[in-house]
Amino acid sequence: MGGRGFEVTMATLKKNKGCSTQVTKFKELFGESARVNLRNLRKAREAGLDVEWVTCLLQKPLRDKYDAAVKPLWDKYDAAVKPLQDKYDAARNSLWDKYLAARNSLWDKSLAAKKPLWDKYLAAKKPLWDKYLAAENRLIVEVMTEAGKD
Repeated sequence: MGGRGFEVTMATLKKNKGCSTQVTKFKELFGESARVNLRNLRKAREAGLDVEWVTCLLQKPLRDKYDAAVKPLWDKYDAAVKPLQDKYDAARNSLWDKYLAARNSLWDKSLAAKKPLWDKYLAAKKPLWDKYLAAENRLIVEVMTEAGKD
């Protein structure tokens, strides 16, 4: 550590249970270690590494200081993104509603087409079911009568 800043090592990642895919990607990108600096953070982000994860290694009071400093950044970002998210949500919801209407219509048609087949199936199996139930009833009476003799 010293005055040169924080260094992330493979040992640190493994000790702190870093996600295996992230650990593998880190090793491919940096080898055994990397110093936390702007160049390495940009490189890591571009490669898809979760660079915010490294902040979980901070101890109090540095973690509290980081959390307090990052909150206004998140708030500003969220406020800027909200109109975009709202516009996206409205467009997506409209498309989703159209999809559901089309799907429900097809589902209703499918059920209507299957109903005569289902009714025919039920009618065909009813005498077989009735025959099974009559035989099972006789078997139950026979077994329970035998059990009652003990």
